[in-house]
Amino acid sequence: VRDLNVFNHCRQRFDCAAEYCLEIRSYCRYLCSRWAHLIDAITGAELNVETQVLNVNMCMAEGVDRFGWHNAAHSLDLAGLISRTHASQPVAIVGGPGSGKTVASTQLISWLAMQHDGVPLMPLLVSVHRLVRIVAGKAPTDASALLVKYLHDFLSREHPKLKEWSMVLEQALEMRAAVIVLDGIENAGGREAWLRQFV
Repeated sequence: VRDLNVFNHCRQRFDCAAEYCLEIRSYCRYLCSRWAHLIDAITGAELNVETQVLNVNMCMAEGVDRFGWHNAAHSLDLAGLISRTHASQPVAIVGGPGSGKTVASTQLISWLAMQHDGVPLMPLLVSVHRLVRIVAGKAPTDASALLVKYLHDFLSREHPKLKEWSMVLEQALEMRAAVIVLDGIENAGGREAWLRQFV
């Protein structure tokens, strides 16, 4: 028997840790292929996410000093730093339209999906535009249930692994092994207060 992590008191949805790890790795392989390319919002060109280099400028809140963060020069450096940070540490990628926030977010998700050390993390890239559409005027109170609903929408409700990956997401959320990346916060469309509560 292998411990998943310190949150082992969570309700188990799989028969064993190996089954959970197998499903999350299957999901991560899917993410790597799904997010391998993006369409540039300005030029319409198809971009290979791995080859895009986005320079970053690190800023931290007053009184916060994270070792190594000031040395981050591009978005892939940022991905490594985020993965080693405290499990619930929020990070904001801020920039103007067309500055590469979506590419950086996608690179972060892809990078996390490729990591296979220890208990794998469950990365989920959440488009705020799609999330607001799913909510459709009702402010949900259960963030976990909303994220599972989002995953169903993302997988078009017909993906053969929908049931297993929904269980993986529920398990990862309870174990605090999920990394949720919100993209397009500026697209909240008057739902900023609800979005702040959701986050």
